[in-house]
Amino acid sequence: MKNNLWFNEVLEKNKNKYASELTWHQKAFENRKGTPSNSWYERHFTKNFGLDKSFFTDKRLLDVGCGPLGSLEWADNAKLRIGLDPLANEYMKIGASELNMTFVLSPAEKIPFPDDYFDVISSFNSIDHVDDVDKVILEIKRVCKTGGTFLLITDIHEKPTVNEPQHIGWDFPSKFTDVFDINLHLELEKCIPTNMYLSVEKEVPFDHAKMDSRYGILKCKMTKK
Repeated sequence: MKNNLWFNEVLEKNKNKYASELTWHQKAFENRKGTPSNSWYERHFTKNFGLDKSFFTDKRLLDVGCGPLGSLEWADNAKLRIGLDPLANEYMKIGASELNMTFVLSPAEKIPFPDDYFDVISSFNSIDHVDDVDKVILEIKRVCKTGGTFLLITDIHEKPTVNEPQHIGWDFPSKFTDVFDINLHLELEKCIPTNMYLSVEKEVPFDHAKMDSRYGILKCKMTKK
C-alpha cells in the first residue's frame, strides 16, 4: 500500500511530463503499425555495443523506460524480457499487450525485483526522463548481478525540458564506478537532431572545442564488479 501511495504521488507530481511522453509514444506506436517488425532494436543492443545476439542467451534482461514498441522482442533467446515503465498500463491499451515481452508498471526509482536479479540492464534515452536520477542509479546497482552488464545511451543537455527534467553531464558515468567497471565510453554528436539512434550508429565524436550549446549523446557499456 505504501509503495502504491508513493507511486500515485509520483504520477500526480509528473502528470504533465507523463501526458507529454504518452502522446509522443502513441504517435510512435501508430507510426510503427503495418511495418515489418521492430527488429531494428536488435542492432542497438548488439552491434552498437560490440555484442552478438548470443551474448543474451538464457539471461534476464531489464529495459528501464522501455516505451511501447517492444524493445526486447528481438531477444527470443533470453530467459526473461522485462520492460519497466511508469506508463506500462497505458502502453497495454494502445497495443503493447501483443508484444513478446513482459511490461511492468513501475518507476525506475523503485524497481520491483530482488537484489542481483538481472544479467543485463539497459537504459536507452530514458535516464534523463526520471524523477530522481540518484535513486535510479542505486536501483540499477542493486538489481544487476555481479558480472552483469549495464548498457546506457542518454542525451547530454544543459537545460531540463518537460520530458527530460534531469541534466545529465559528460561525467555521468563516474556515478557508477564504485560498483561498475566501464568497458566502453563514447561521447558523440547528436548529428541527426531528430534521431538519437541513427546518430549513435554514425559515431561522430563530440567536438568539445565548439562552445555552442547543443545536445550530445553518451554511450557506455559497464560490468558490475
